[in-house]
Formats: sequence, structure tokens, C-alpha cells
Amino acid sequence: MIATANENTILIPGGAVLRNLGDGAIYLLGLASDEIGNATDVAEAPRRPEYLTEAFERFDRARALLDAIGWQADNDVRVPAEHAELIGAALREEVRMLGDMSASAVRQGDQEVARRRSGERKAVAEYLAKLEGGGA
Repeated sequence: MIATANENTILIPGGAVLRNLGDGAIYLLGLASDEIGNATDVAEAPRRPEYLTEAFERFDRARALLDAIGWQADNDVRVPAEHAELIGAALREEVRMLGDMSASAVRQGDQEVARRRSGERKAVAEYLAKLEGGGA
């Protein structure tokens, strides 16, 4: 894990990694919001909060991660290590989406966008490998 000596925080580098982490966290926030909204279609959901407990917890974790990294931060930040699992999930989603965006740009003949997305994907994937591999 990319952490301090006491392993209580994780360093998130500014630039592409931080920007894509924010995008990934917002995506996960949206998934939880959708799940909450869809649960209202279940007849018992409004009167049975246990139908919504897990979705509320996912929403709260994604919001807490966004608060920890800063909603518009550009510089390196350190966040509590308790966010490690969600950071990994958000960045894995971003690696997938950046690959899709790069491939789409290639199909549309936009080499500049493809190159930029590919570079971002590489930076995010390398950071994610360090995070998950315990390296620094």
C-alpha cells in the first residue's frame, strides 16, 4: 500500500490519478444513488429501511472518499487508509472506462484524445498496481 510509515494514510498523487479517482468515486456515488432510487419501487422499501442499508452505506463511503480527497483538489493528498478498498474499486472502474474511451476515440479517428486517455489509463493502472501490490 502507498502509505506513511505508520500505515494510517494513503498518498494519492495529484493530476491524472487524483482526477480519475474523483471521477470513479462520483461514479460509485451514482451507482449507490441509483440503487436507492430503484429500491423505492419495492412496495415495502419506504417502510423497511433494511432494504436500503447497504446502498446508504455505499453512498456514505463514496461521499466520505470525495470529502477526503477534496472535490476539486489538484495536488497530492493523503487520505485515511480506511478508504483503501473504495479507492481500489473507483480506480479499477476508471481504468476500464479510460480504456473504453481510448478505444472509442481511435474508432472515431481522434488520435489526440486516444493518446491522452491511454496515458491517463497507464498512470492510473500503474498507481493501482502499487496500491494493490503493497509497493511504494
